[in-house]
Amino acid sequence: MAKYFILFFGISVSFFVIVLLLRKPQKKVSDYILILWFFISLLHLGYFFLGFKNLVSGNHLLLAIGNSLPVLHIFLNSIYIKVLRSKPVFPLTYVYGTIWVLYIVSFYYMSRSGSILQEGLILHYSSQAATWTYLVPPSFLLVYILTGIHIIRSIKVYSINLKTLYSYDIHSNVIWLGYWFWSYVIGSIIIIAIMLSVDFNLAAVNTAYIVVSLVLSFQVFLLGQLGASKSFTFDHAPDKSSKYAASGLKERQKEVLKIRLMDYLDSSQAFLNPELSLHDLAKEMGLPPYQISQLINESLKTSFYDLINKYRVEEFKKRVKQPQYSHLSLLGLALDCGFNSKSGFYKVFKKHTGISPSQFKKGLF
Repeated sequence: MAKYFILFFGISVSFFVIVLLLRKPQKKVSDYILILWFFISLLHLGYFFLGFKNLVSGNHLLLAIGNSLPVLHIFLNSIYIKVLRSKPVFPLTYVYGTIWVLYIVSFYYMSRSGSILQEGLILHYSSQAATWTYLVPPSFLLVYILTGIHIIRSIKVYSINLKTLYSYDIHSNVIWLGYWFWSYVIGSIIIIAIMLSVDFNLAAVNTAYIVVSLVLSFQVFLLGQLGASKSFTFDHAPDKSSKYAASGLKERQKEVLKIRLMDYLDSSQAFLNPELSLHDLAKEMGLPPYQISQLINESLKTSFYDLINKYRVEEFKKRVKQPQYSHLSLLGLALDCGFNSKSGFYKVFKKHTGISPSQFKKGLF
């Protein structure tokens, strides 16, 4: 019964989140990809249900599609990150689509020709199997590794680039995609270990089915709780490799604007706004966002995130010495200075000072 409960949980969450996303009034491309992702998860869980009922064996097309679904998940992860980074996805979609279709065709031929006999998640090769069919599973692993490297790199680059636009720790809204990927990798390793430990017998088949169903249901929950719950209304984050070639700013202009920027931050204390973004600051100063970004990255040699949080740290250090703020806790004072979380405050403060806020306060008295 446990296996059916796991499947019911995953299917229910998938269906529920699909309905919520479809009812969303203003949907973006990323929302449509999430809808497709949940739909694929729904089909995948349905495939496992048929597997538990022994309705898959003998159906060559169903076996081919079912064997190819895992790689489709990781492809959707990669495409989703591309959309968040405002990168073109059509070339990548064509490549991924072609690879997926090739896997379906390969597994269908292998099953129909009798090259393989499948028991649950296990493939048994016949003695008459063509040589090329032995290359299909290793190529599956190779695609996983290459796409996985691309995913992790893209998440890292995007998290770094977000610091050019936001003064608060918004990259946590994206890092969950990495958690999803690693849960997929760890789940796969566990499944392989289970099957190897019991010599591919029927118990291994059933256990592997249960484990993979549990992993997929967990990932559906992760997608629903973290992915679909985020608005992802991020402004476009240009890659750091951009050289601002079209800005037209001369060195003298940069110096004047840099002084203007520093004076504005000192006088307006805009950094006290916990949700300050580059676009907000540019609007307040009446300057194009790309010019502010260029000044911070090229003239000040830092990111928008680090610059604003440095001002917040300095404001905290000033206020912690003043009697009128003595009634506030360290966290209360940090929130008053523009930080929006305890973890973010402690991390930033230690980065800029080398000590914790409590150590800094003790050193004053």
